[in-house]
Amino acid sequence: MEEGKLLPSERGGYILSHKGYLYNRHSENKDGSRTHWMCRKRPTCTKRATTVTPTGSSDTVEVLKHVDHPSHLPAPEEAAALKTYDKMKRTATEHPEAPPAQILRNALPQV
Repeated sequence: MEEGKLLPSERGGYILSHKGYLYNRHSENKDGSRTHWMCRKRPTCTKRATTVTPTGSSDTVEVLKHVDHPSHLPAPEEAAALKTYDKMKRTATEHPEAPPAQILRNALPQV
């Protein structure tokens, strides 16, 4: 069983991170048991991934189908950047009194 990570997107949805590739949510099947994801490099890359539909608050999901991307290399640093960005946004929301420089200083050493 292969697992992928769900990262929060800028618009409140999720981004799938699997083997260094990032996918945007595309659709679900009729009974809602599977979710289909499209590569974020679309339209230049048309590869897809299929997962079990995420339930609950878990940040991992079982990847059922995945194809390697011949048109570009994986970019795991993009997933790390998205995690850091989300952490900074959450910190700013939870601690509105904190100066922006402090939020950046606390988040960026982890990059």
